[in-house]
Amino acid sequence: MHLSGLPDRSTWKGGVDGQGSGAVQATGTGDYLRNRGHRVQDVVAELGRYVLGWLGYFGISHTYRVLLELEEWVRRRVRLYYWKQWKRPGTRRRHLMALGISKERVKLASRSRKGYWRMSGNSVVQCALTNAWLKEQGVPDMRAKWVALHYPDQQGV
Repeated sequence: MHLSGLPDRSTWKGGVDGQGSGAVQATGTGDYLRNRGHRVQDVVAELGRYVLGWLGYFGISHTYRVLLELEEWVRRRVRLYYWKQWKRPGTRRRHLMALGISKERVKLASRSRKGYWRMSGNSVVQCALTNAWLKEQGVPDMRAKWVALHYPDQQGV
């Protein structure tokens, strides 16, 4: 438990039965995520199925703030997966520039020796792989699904 009385992130990652939550299993833990060798689109599609099941199971809960933190963590984990897939500095540079980042900023990020998790939180990577871009790629919008589940009569208002 966290000091605020809400479950901490270890609860999300451990799952209810200790077998791991769906989001962690879909995006992976440790080497599983970074070395599984699947296309990002396949991982995102698998993640969408887990999120839908997770919301179905835990949807009766009213812990909206925890859901937002989990959604933020999942998006960062997907950014990590993209960063790992790009692997080489030249590939990273090409993708970042294609996503509209300037050469000066790309140079700082593409040759960084920081780890994958740290780079997934880097401002350059976050500006390139925005939440809107991730949504276009199929990363599930947990917030919208939670709102639709709890307030079905307010759709389109």
